[in-house]
Amino acid sequence: MIPGWKDRDALRAALMSWFVASRRDLPWRSRESLYGIWVAEIMLQQTTVEAVVPFYQRFLARFPDVQTLARSSVDEVMALWSGLGYYRRAAMLHRAAGIIVAERGGRFPASSREWHQLPGVGDYASGAIASLGLGERVPAVDANARRVLLRWLCATGACAAAVGKARLKEWAEDIVDPDAPGDWNEAVMELGALVCRARHPKCADCPVSRWCRAAESADPATIPPLAAPPDRVRVTLAQLLITDGVKVLLMPPGATPAVPAPRGFAVAREDFSGLFRGMCGLPSTPWLHASTDQVLAPGEIWSDFLPLVHGILAPGHIDFAGSCRHAVTRFDLQIQVHRILVDSACLTRGRTWPPGWRVAGLSAPGVPISRLTTKVLGIARTEG
Repeated sequence: MIPGWKDRDALRAALMSWFVASRRDLPWRSRESLYGIWVAEIMLQQTTVEAVVPFYQRFLARFPDVQTLARSSVDEVMALWSGLGYYRRAAMLHRAAGIIVAERGGRFPASSREWHQLPGVGDYASGAIASLGLGERVPAVDANARRVLLRWLCATGACAAAVGKARLKEWAEDIVDPDAPGDWNEAVMELGALVCRARHPKCADCPVSRWCRAAESADPATIPPLAAPPDRVRVTLAQLLITDGVKVLLMPPGATPAVPAPRGFAVAREDFSGLFRGMCGLPSTPWLHASTDQVLAPGEIWSDFLPLVHGILAPGHIDFAGSCRHAVTRFDLQIQVHRILVDSACLTRGRTWPPGWRVAGLSAPGVPISRLTTKVLGIARTEG
């Protein structure tokens, strides 16, 4: 039998008192605008607070309101988002801004239900935005809040594992403080981030441990049961820098690998349309199952690609510029960086490039690129 709350009014009071004294000073917590709350909640999805803060500040400096965001190109938005990851969020944010301005006359949604109808706004984000910005009594259940709720009400991992999404939503709705729903949701998530952590909960420091069933168990960290982390996959790939030492040639967003897998290599991944959505990138091989010390010979790798390159550029010698490591989702990448040095006249902007190709600066590309591409361009600057 799923247990109920133990003195929820006292629990609420204790948690809110702790939150007032312990809350982190984060830029979006001033709640100066519904727009700022919305941007923050989209950025915070699957991303740490520490990573979001500088991106949030730069984003609001460049796009201070929804009208500015809607007027900007998606490339401008993606370029500023570059490095934060999960790039689909940026595209959906831009699309939603266009809807708010063009279809709603610049008026923001007035309820969680209306927010949920916008692109990129799911259950969590709609609840967070509506409770924080509108004072609506709705829950905002992210991974931290889910863990806190399950520990409050479950004394065993089996109990927590049996709780479905609908039941968890029922619990979350029931416990929201009616007088301060936004503060309550932030307090629950803050508790999960700072105290009620997944692997090492600090039960001795918890302001509400006396109301927590998991705290009475032998091992609160097993509630809810932790999912086994996915197996890491080690892959090798090569990327090609076509550069004059100042500028570099980039392929368009969603481009497939420039060359097929070399003979003898098995492909680990070759579809990057979702992974690097909206990001320009460098000519690349597929990601290959291989030993990280296995060398990919530049001349062999790019033999099918060179005729295209030499159709628009003067032929150049390919050399090995360096290597770097990078992690993306469950993949551990070893990137071998190859380079063709060309005369600066070859990269003039007046040339006609294949559709979507861009000439960008090595130091300040000015177009949306991923952290992986940023890292590879750093090798070019160092070696150049």
